[in-house]
Amino acid sequence: MDDRAAPAARRASRVAAHLGASEGAGANSGALPADVAALPLPPVCTAANGIFPSFPEMLDHMKQVGGVFSYEIIGGRRITIIADPELYEVVFSPDEMGATPGVGDAVKVEMDKLAHAWFGIPRPIVEYTKPSLASVRRAIGPQRVVPIVNQVGRGVKAIFDALPEQGSEDLVKIAHATFWPVNQAMFGKATLSAESCPHAPDWFHQFDEFIPQVTGGMPASMFEEMQEAATKIVDMFERSIANGNHHDASGCPVLHDRFAPIPEDQMQAFSDREKAQFMISLFWAPQANTLPMTWWALGHIIRDERIRRNVEAEVRAAPFRDAPDANGDFPFDEDALPYTHACMKETLRLYIANLTHRHVARDIPVRRSDGTWLRIPAKDMLSVASYTRHYDPDVYSNPAEFRPERWLGEEKHGLRDYWPFALGKYSCSGKFLAQGEIPL
Repeated sequence: MDDRAAPAARRASRVAAHLGASEGAGANSGALPADVAALPLPPVCTAANGIFPSFPEMLDHMKQVGGVFSYEIIGGRRITIIADPELYEVVFSPDEMGATPGVGDAVKVEMDKLAHAWFGIPRPIVEYTKPSLASVRRAIGPQRVVPIVNQVGRGVKAIFDALPEQGSEDLVKIAHATFWPVNQAMFGKATLSAESCPHAPDWFHQFDEFIPQVTGGMPASMFEEMQEAATKIVDMFERSIANGNHHDASGCPVLHDRFAPIPEDQMQAFSDREKAQFMISLFWAPQANTLPMTWWALGHIIRDERIRRNVEAEVRAAPFRDAPDANGDFPFDEDALPYTHACMKETLRLYIANLTHRHVARDIPVRRSDGTWLRIPAKDMLSVASYTRHYDPDVYSNPAEFRPERWLGEEKHGLRDYWPFALGKYSCSGKFLAQGEIPL
């Protein structure tokens, strides 16, 4: 092997192993085609609504034509779906991480473009999206998330302690018990509280209602109610920033770390309004999945007497029975709550709508599992959808069934079979927070 190629080969092997490929194997293994331009394009499928394909359509088309296929979508654009797990690394290790033979850095993360289009973040400050998300990842990463989750646990416990001993309560309200504790743990009580911003949950839902249409390609400006909610959310953060709360690393850790990578001279050049607009995506993200996932998990647990009894027995036994401890901490990890975590995993498998988008900068070759090669053309949107794996009956038995036991030894699944938070360096920034918050 050429010495110059050796580091790239080793990097490709490491990336493949990290994303669940077998040892020494990965995407585009074998000799590359001599003429990429001569390769056929992926088969083109048709979305029933003519705008954007649904997840069940993607799964059906995968079964019909294989793990790489395309759609013509709204605005005359083209999206290519990668549903072949052997090719996941092409999407999940993009840009400077790209090590796939024949692809390299041709697949691009467009965080700035999407943050501007979906959340209205102004162009000058949106350029800091990638480094700021890396900073936030550290703030709520595995080493620093524990005190935040414990703060959330104490807040949730206070809400539950205030409920009457008997009676009924709306399950949606119960699922929303994490809203205030999570946001206050991330952004500080000085930024939002039930007293200062009582309608903040409504603003989130009003904004979130139109996210599917916007991520499907429709301009956010089309939805007046979404824009009204965005204005109120930005107003809230603007007040907090004007009061200097973004300098408080301990009381407002995520608010602080969002701006940490921005040079001081640039921070001074940005208005408080622009800084507040930079926060809107981080306000949306923590609730967008955890609130509905908590609702679904609770619904399934309550609905099935067997599951409910198992969860109840687990939380009424040590160590969770005695929580919180003298320090106000909760044992929320999988060792302490294995069955509850299995319920969470099953909920995430069934209900997370993970759709990861990339941009193809130049024509690239991809080798399907059957050994045939295709060409994905420049300017395509390249995407993977967790639904095509999580609902594949060849991967999960009775995939539409809620069965926590599949995570307790009943079935065996690899890394590429389960990825509600995506995979790789650019996976969900809040995954460790969510996996602590939902069980609590």
